[in-house]
Amino acid sequence: MSEQEERFFPGDIVTLKAKEGSFGTITRVNWLPDSDDEHWEYFDFVDDDLEEPVKAGSVEVLWNESLKVVQVASSRLRVVDRGFVHGDIVASAEDPTGQNCTVTDVILTVDLKMVKSSLKIPNVSPIYLTDIHPFMIGRHVTKKDQKQVGTIDDVICDVEVKFSDRTKCILRQATPKILKALEDDVSDDEVEPERNYLYYPSQQVAATQQVWDSAEWLTKRKPVKTQRAKKQKQRIPGTVTRVIPSQIVVYWHGGTEIEESCNPDDLLLLNHFKHTKFEIGDYTMINPNVRTYFQERAKAAAQVMCAPKKAKKGKQPAKAKKGKGKKDEPLIIEPEEVEEEKEEEKEEAAEVADLTNISNIVPEHEELIANISEWTGTDEECAQIIATHTHVRVQWQDGSQSGWMPSTSFVPRKYLLDCEFLPGKFVRLEDKDATGIIKKVDPRDKVATILWLESDGTTNEEELSIYDIMERQDKKFRLGGVVKSVTGDKIGEVKKVEGDKIHVVWSDNVETTLPLYDLEAVDTDEEDEGSDDEEEEEIKDGVQELTQDLKEIVLEDIPDNFEPQNTAKFRNLDAVGAHHFLVNEPPPRVLRLASREWKRLEDGLPEEGISVVSFQNRTDIMKALILGPEGTIFYNSYFIFDIALPKGYPHYPPLVHYVSTGGTGQLNPNLRVDGTVCLSLLGTWSGDGSERWHPNKSSILQLLVSLQGLVLGVKEPYFLEAGYDKLKATKQGEQNSRTFNEKALVLAIRGMVKTYQNPPEEFKDIIQSTFKKHFPTTLKLVEACKRILDGEPETQEDKEVREQFNLHPNPSRGFLLSITKILSSI
Repeated sequence: MSEQEERFFPGDIVTLKAKEGSFGTITRVNWLPDSDDEHWEYFDFVDDDLEEPVKAGSVEVLWNESLKVVQVASSRLRVVDRGFVHGDIVASAEDPTGQNCTVTDVILTVDLKMVKSSLKIPNVSPIYLTDIHPFMIGRHVTKKDQKQVGTIDDVICDVEVKFSDRTKCILRQATPKILKALEDDVSDDEVEPERNYLYYPSQQVAATQQVWDSAEWLTKRKPVKTQRAKKQKQRIPGTVTRVIPSQIVVYWHGGTEIEESCNPDDLLLLNHFKHTKFEIGDYTMINPNVRTYFQERAKAAAQVMCAPKKAKKGKQPAKAKKGKGKKDEPLIIEPEEVEEEKEEEKEEAAEVADLTNISNIVPEHEELIANISEWTGTDEECAQIIATHTHVRVQWQDGSQSGWMPSTSFVPRKYLLDCEFLPGKFVRLEDKDATGIIKKVDPRDKVATILWLESDGTTNEEELSIYDIMERQDKKFRLGGVVKSVTGDKIGEVKKVEGDKIHVVWSDNVETTLPLYDLEAVDTDEEDEGSDDEEEEEIKDGVQELTQDLKEIVLEDIPDNFEPQNTAKFRNLDAVGAHHFLVNEPPPRVLRLASREWKRLEDGLPEEGISVVSFQNRTDIMKALILGPEGTIFYNSYFIFDIALPKGYPHYPPLVHYVSTGGTGQLNPNLRVDGTVCLSLLGTWSGDGSERWHPNKSSILQLLVSLQGLVLGVKEPYFLEAGYDKLKATKQGEQNSRTFNEKALVLAIRGMVKTYQNPPEEFKDIIQSTFKKHFPTTLKLVEACKRILDGEPETQEDKEVREQFNLHPNPSRGFLLSITKILSSI
């Protein structure tokens, strides 16, 4: 994958290098999985083309003027804007795998094209724009009782139409089937384009005489067609003058998760950041009281650009001198005259730039702002947004803040891992319910500085590995995110986060600042003390002491003459203990089916790595222990699975539950924290016919071997996630895989230690014997990491140990911190 292709993302606003001024939105790229961005859902009319894969070296673009979706070579395109909003996680476009940062502030200006006059007005602040109606798809709302938060899924509108003879009517609940937009060049058989606004003022529409007869007329006269026209069902044209929402379809979050058609009067909008959310192609209305100002400003800019160059006082403009000699000799310009002209061009360019300088993007003209409140928004002429210009400020992971920068200076940071944190996030430890605030993060060392908020009001600062902390889901406050009061009677949007204080703009537009414990985050995504050197020495010394103690003490718990008794590959026990499927009813005639599976397991299990037990009192269930294969991050770790034969077996695949022992966190995309096992053989993962369960061929033995080889036997499990194989050749994919491997190895070792400390009775002897055999290798890994941290050259023995766990050559300090903490718990 070329770096050129990696520079394009879904949602980017682009233009053709050879045809500047023609803008489009990227809808899909070749190198990202699932790149049908949320922007795409508003353009369902191109679904027919969605199955066509994006060619290598190309991107798919929706062009604003033609509404056509085409694939274009990325080398022909230039990114002109990225529509970031508050709270977005981004990275530097120059160093996309470096520090992440959070968008903390946004300034947006737009270029408009008036629908009637086609006049173009550049660089308009959205504060001077008015929505055609406020209920745009995707915006959040609440009811007046403020008990729930919802997302607008659809808007049904009444449309007021004026005809050439000045008659007017209102067509209730208009749809493209009955009221056709004339500028959308589609036949009756094609699907109308879907937009945030299906109809807008000054839009040309048409409907049959029958439709107009059913409308609600505001004037006495109606437009009349001839009898011949009626028979031919010709459409009568008109112009939209108003669009009035009548029904809002809302998807409610927070448990109910149902769609409901609501009266607009019963809803309150969460709309504080609306001025940063305009997109190319949107229709809007510009306040006529300030329109003249912007028109004159556009003319002034054009005059500056087109004005003839003026000679400086006492100087003549640079003139080309005719060369002496041959007739075709080149013209000569004196060097000092060239320099003077360059200086003049710089001055003129500065004058133009001043019109769009970032400090002047939102012009502070009192007379303009005063006129905004005087306008009722009933002007009939509408404008379309033909270009956007976004500038942002960000906060980096190290806690520093940037100045205003063009949005194209950054790239979206997609597919974040759950261990990638940024300043301002509220976190906790797995075994501690205290709340901490992240002050800064070192993405290279994988450590975070956290300010813990103690119950007595004091604070305590600590540096921890990012692999040992997790975000508090109930305090997942995000700029622009939705929150509710703990009393449950108010809902609003987060405007700013300052330490443990949250600035909120409520649905009634009142702004207050509250402590974090008075608020709860609403999920709407359905998606130092001491110097660093001193601390590093402390870590290294602690590792050395700890590994020595473990060598001398921990393994003494298992005598040298220990001889495990129950380590056969397959055993049939009398009674089952704890089991996920114990509550299931055994299927009829299960003994015959189970006996066949037992025989296969007894004869076919590999010599090492997989152990299975069945039970005489419940022949329909089994328990399996798989040891992580060498050469993977799961090496020597224990993976326990509960298995059951369901009703209808073998026509249906077995039921499998992963018994997680590593605590919170996912160490493999196919093994979910809730116990779900994602495997095509089980019908819980995509796969072709040969990978699916076949009643006459598939077996429990095949299932366990697949788990050992296809799930636990991969070197980079990050890419097992659906579609992530596309990221293999990208810098982002390589970085994510490296971090994922470190986090997964931490979880795997944590699970190994916990399983050793509390082994299931069925596998107690096996776990004790394998732990005694393999745990010294884990200690060698820790010592090897310590030497790398010391800056010592890697020995051959250290390299071999590291490769046994498939750990990359430069493990982070955060990884060593986490492993040290796990081992200290023994």
